[in-house]
Amino acid sequence: MEVYDVLKLIERGKIKPEEGIAAIKRLIDSKRVLISKREILPARRRQWLGQKSHGLKLYIEDVDSKFRLNLPPIPLFLLNALFLVGFKLMCIFQRYMPDDARKILEDIDPRDLRAILWHLRHAGKFDMVDICAQGKTKIKIRLV
Repeated sequence: MEVYDVLKLIERGKIKPEEGIAAIKRLIDSKRVLISKREILPARRRQWLGQKSHGLKLYIEDVDSKFRLNLPPIPLFLLNALFLVGFKLMCIFQRYMPDDARKILEDIDPRDLRAILWHLRHAGKFDMVDICAQGKTKIKIRLV
């Protein structure tokens, strides 16, 4: 039994919240592994430690129009560089932008985008988006 299973039992009303808290504490105590001073993860997640993601892979397929786009992994450092260049060029082309687009872009801080990319890199390899609409359209965005 995992923490998710205990939370589902609490949600369905099969066990009381106090019993669920006790069960979760027992699970964590039985599988505790100290990774750093800040985070504690179960032992089965140990295999993911140290695996950083290095790229963003995009796959789009539409059966009706027979369109298929399968991009190779785009390195995260390249995305970071493109964001920074885009923000530098935004200062030059700002006078040609519509007012609503300018207001939206002024609210975005480049440091926030860098922080998002940093966290994505250290989150490891996983599927960010996996959509299959009526068996006709597939969209996958993966961190690899």
